[in-house]
Amino acid sequence: MIAYASKSGTTKDAAELLGGHFSAHNVSYADLACEAPRAEDYDVVMIGSYVRAGKIAKSAAEFLKKNREALLARPFGLYLCCNFTDKALDYFRANFEEALWQRAASAMCFGGEIRLERQKGMDKLIMRLVLHFIRANNRDEDRKEDIPLPALVPENISRFADEIKAKL
Repeated sequence: MIAYASKSGTTKDAAELLGGHFSAHNVSYADLACEAPRAEDYDVVMIGSYVRAGKIAKSAAEFLKKNREALLARPFGLYLCCNFTDKALDYFRANFEEALWQRAASAMCFGGEIRLERQKGMDKLIMRLVLHFIRANNRDEDRKEDIPLPALVPENISRFADEIKAKL
């Protein structure tokens, strides 16, 4: 099972890309905002969440708390989708019980996206400001390279899948 919490769709997109690496298996998807699956019903569980203001989604945190023992009894993986990939380790430490994320078959950041058409309200305003900052700084002639826009990192998704498969 790939369980995910997605606010703007990026974590769901990542779940679908991840699922493509398991085409030889029967993969179920669970949107944690809409359902509360039981980890003990699956042989392998992969959980993903977005990060906002340094925190994972409440639905993902609740799933992890409720299913802690079942997760520790089987192969499981944790992934994050966020725009600040250099902070991923801090996000794992702040949001996951150490015993849980250290025992994961894989724990990885898949990157993130800024897609204004998927944003709403204050999030849309913040993302517009971030984009404006990136674009303004990319015009700096002293800069040797442009600041890349956040994106999903397919290599991380593939590596995560390989680490999970190694535990099957």
